[in-house]
Amino acid sequence: MIRSQLAIRAEIRDAYAAADVPRLRLIAGNFALILGPTYYLRRRIGTKRWRQIHRLTVVVFVLAVAHSLGSGTDGAGLWMRTMVIGSAVLVAGLVAVRYGRLAPERPKAAAPAPGRPTAAKA
Repeated sequence: MIRSQLAIRAEIRDAYAAADVPRLRLIAGNFALILGPTYYLRRRIGTKRWRQIHRLTVVVFVLAVAHSLGSGTDGAGLWMRTMVIGSAVLVAGLVAVRYGRLAPERPKAAAPAPGRPTAAKA
């Protein structure tokens, strides 16, 4: 058991030290591994913190697109470029709608009626 853990640690250390492996790709993979489970931890870490963390998924997606187009033998194929660029355009449009000028204005929350308990008072 201990030997296998040491072997895994050595592989990770060697992957970061290897000259032919871009460190940015490994960092992006680690971010993806960290960000994935936060969906299930949303109630424990709070919605506000989860949203702050969740914004990093756009960065991970951009790094994944760069990796998909620049690495391996499939990156040069027309089918791969079509899928990756198509999904990138779709995600860029959704991000523009969400954070950009295209986002519809949200109505402000109405003030609670006088005498009615709020969540903070209950």
